[in-house]
Amino acid sequence: MQKFFWVFVVASGLLTGCQSSAERMHECEAQGISRDTCYQVEQSRKQGINDQAMAQAYRNAAAVELSGKKHHSSHHSED
Repeated sequence: MQKFFWVFVVASGLLTGCQSSAERMHECEAQGISRDTCYQVEQSRKQGINDQAMAQAYRNAAAVELSGKKHHSSHHSED
């Protein structure tokens, strides 16, 4: 059952496009998958998106900090 669940998560992620959460839930349930499983898949999808956004925010912050250090050190070398 776990293997099917993760195969479904990956497959649904590739096929969802710009659907709403309700539309994805409805399509999942229409395939005969339990509401609980569909809900878990949707929550995993949302968590994955949030995790990716957080990771990107950290990368952006690190890049800004690094560029600030380079900018700051270049001003001191000119003195």
